[in-house]
Amino acid sequence: MRNNWKILLLIILCSCRQAAQNKTIQNTEAANLALIQTCIDSTLQLDQGLNTGKYSIDFGSIKTAYRKAIDSFLKLNPAVIETDLDSLMIHDSTWTNYQFFQDPVIRFDTLIQQKNGTILINTSKTKASDGSIRTQIILQPKGKQFICLQSSITSIS
Repeated sequence: MRNNWKILLLIILCSCRQAAQNKTIQNTEAANLALIQTCIDSTLQLDQGLNTGKYSIDFGSIKTAYRKAIDSFLKLNPAVIETDLDSLMIHDSTWTNYQFFQDPVIRFDTLIQQKNGTILINTSKTKASDGSIRTQIILQPKGKQFICLQSSITSIS
């Protein structure tokens, strides 16, 4: 079962098709909002069996630097709940008793501007102890949009 993730990884490479319109990778709220939305959309497309229609987000490593964009995202998506995945795993009774969440939690793990101009983002999507993925998304700023060069699952549990 553990080797199946390698096959799935090859199948899913470059599965994202989103482009955040009218945004560039600048330190602006609009550009940051576009980047966040593109990453969330890409993560939701990977292993759609974990999706329930609703989701929570742990903005993790981007929480401070992207606060204004996060607030804008939450205002545009009122059904989305900002959370802390580590805290949920300790305090959420469904998780502590049954090892699953009612809705998946997407977490931003890292966001790195590469020397070649691309942006490497690692996210995860957790639904259960045996139902979670880690992802890698590579975006290229191009004109007024982000082009998704790669969106792939890097590990499955």
